[in-house]
Amino acid sequence: MNILITVSYQLNTKKQRKLAQFQSYFLFNDILNDYWVKPLSDEERLFYYPLYLWWQITAVVPLRPREFLLTQRNCLTEKDGKYYLTLRRNNLKGKDKGVSHKISEDYYLTTYEVPFKLASEIINYLELTKDLSSTQLDTLFVTDSHYRKWKRVTGTKNRFLTYSNLNTILKYFFNEIVSQQYGYFVHHINFPDKLDEHEINFIHIGDTRHISMINLIAEGASPVTAMLLAGHDSVTTSSHYFSNLSQFIECRSYQLYRKLTNSQTSYAISKTQHKYTVNKDYVSLDNKGRCYSPRFTKGDYSDCLKVISSHAELGACTSCPFYRKAGKDYFSMDKTFKKSIDEEALIVDEAIKRVRQGKGNLEDIGEALLKLKTVSHSYQEYLTEKQLSLQEFSNGEKKVY
Repeated sequence: MNILITVSYQLNTKKQRKLAQFQSYFLFNDILNDYWVKPLSDEERLFYYPLYLWWQITAVVPLRPREFLLTQRNCLTEKDGKYYLTLRRNNLKGKDKGVSHKISEDYYLTTYEVPFKLASEIINYLELTKDLSSTQLDTLFVTDSHYRKWKRVTGTKNRFLTYSNLNTILKYFFNEIVSQQYGYFVHHINFPDKLDEHEINFIHIGDTRHISMINLIAEGASPVTAMLLAGHDSVTTSSHYFSNLSQFIECRSYQLYRKLTNSQTSYAISKTQHKYTVNKDYVSLDNKGRCYSPRFTKGDYSDCLKVISSHAELGACTSCPFYRKAGKDYFSMDKTFKKSIDEEALIVDEAIKRVRQGKGNLEDIGEALLKLKTVSHSYQEYLTEKQLSLQEFSNGEKKVY
């Protein structure tokens, strides 16, 4: 099976790989995090440690696999109670670019502030491996703990933990943990359009860079995000991120809903996201539209004051998330939200193209991203409320919208 997977992947390396359904990424995240808090032996934990840190780091920072694997041993620093992670980055990709294969020439160092939880995991890994042999490149990940899985010793040519090593760890995790321990059926190739309850798609090491970029686009409009997009290798690849954005939001919303209904601890989708509730009974407006704002029903216009149209009109109903046209139910806006996301994404894409052509500014990308972020969050809140309302309706709590 491993041979078949490898051959299939090699035959399609020149094509843009279709990302596994986002549902699989969220499931993988839940399984990995649940597995990681179990009482594991040091030997087992050390074998899977590179995979765990790969997921925690590269699903947030858009690193290529080789950049991640070349992380230096002394990558973590602490100052004033805050922790900082230094990573190696490069701009080399493709056969047409000169590659010298010298870290000092091909890579530069970038430092990111990281939460204490991630820092503590890195510290723990460093402690567990302090007595093991360093790699020739003095990388964070040692190789001795990897080859102990098969009672072997590290070869003389193993300069660092390689892509093949990490890919092997991933395959073992899917086989030993996801399939055998958690009982999921793993689709390796020919992914189905819809996954059943205990099915998951096999994911690839390079997928997290795409996930992190999509998440950055959905979550923030920082100068860093603008720089990353402006410096991307090709316009078609960045466009690929935008085309996946609405699906990403839908799957993330479903995941949050599933956690809430299972009485599990929910996680914050965004620090800036404002959760709103919807009025059960709409208020008819003079323009024949409907307002579902519970505050407006009580004579409170605070929701209206939060709305500014594209023409700078304060309180414009047509730009308000609580407004629906005459005869439209509140939960009838899926296509409208998707259309809005697609339109705002095109504006971002155009801003990126202008910057690459030397005709625009990074601030233009940031402004376009901010608008896209606003629409994305509105769609997120809308979907969450829709799913919760359907759950209440199925439990016999009839709601009228």
